[in-house]
Amino acid sequence: MTRPTGGISLLSLIGIHPAAAAGVFAIDWMLFVAEGGTLGGLWVASIPVGIVLAIAVTLIQHRWSPQDDLGLAAGKGLLVGLVTAIPTALPSAATLGLGTAGAIQMFRDRTGRSQGED
Repeated sequence: MTRPTGGISLLSLIGIHPAAAAGVFAIDWMLFVAEGGTLGGLWVASIPVGIVLAIAVTLIQHRWSPQDDLGLAAGKGLLVGLVTAIPTALPSAATLGLGTAGAIQMFRDRTGRSQGED
């Protein structure tokens, strides 16, 4: 079965690089545990950390995701930064989902090239 060429798939549109997703997941859980331990006293730290993660994810997406131009990478970075700044553990599940979508897309791209489909 061959994939249609030309156009962008949903996986590449929403997926983020798995390494970025793992890093954001770990940092988000560290923030959540710190906020829970201080009964919400460290929620102010979530905002600058979210900004830094937005920049980092944007750079990772633009550099290591071949189908992401700067605009798409910035959108994904902004989404991850905003979700990380929310002081709950729920955004971690969203980040893992986006990372899984990115990993599936990367796997599909590599197997498609090795089989000569692209």
